[in-house]
Amino acid sequence: MRFFIKLMILVLIAALAGPFFIRGPDGRPLMTLGEAMPDWERMAATAQYQWQRLTGEVKSLASDAGSDDTGGKTRVYKYRDAAGNWVYADEPPPGGDAAVLYVDPNVNIIPPTPPPPSRSAPEQPAADDTADDMEPSLFLPSNAKRALDGAKDVQGVLDDRARQMDDATRDNQ
Repeated sequence: MRFFIKLMILVLIAALAGPFFIRGPDGRPLMTLGEAMPDWERMAATAQYQWQRLTGEVKSLASDAGSDDTGGKTRVYKYRDAAGNWVYADEPPPGGDAAVLYVDPNVNIIPPTPPPPSRSAPEQPAADDTADDMEPSLFLPSNAKRALDGAKDVQGVLDDRARQMDDATRDNQ
């Protein structure tokens, strides 16, 4: 197995280095080191162009957001439709009769859920409740033994599987 891995690494290195040594129809190598290296000037120019474009868009968005002096709030139009239902939209209705609201997107406008009522003391089971009346649970002694036996069975299966894997890998080496 180790020999195979070493052989594959050698083949990979030969495949990567081969184009630098194999001669093409014109007698020159198929690839030179200069062709393999990236064009740093072109990459830098592209990065600078993208950066300028991105910062220009951010500045444009920032100036648009602050142009109506809303303090970063979202403009919402509130009006009634033909059926008399309230409508909230980001564009005014065709008739133009709508109230303009400014909503801060960073504020939670949904009221919180009230906390549950506090209990003075936890409920105690009645004295006449016995283990026979209760639902089965892992915490009962009879179920604990069954759970432990099941865990031992699972551990046995895992140990057998580990032995099989070791035997299979040992045979291939």
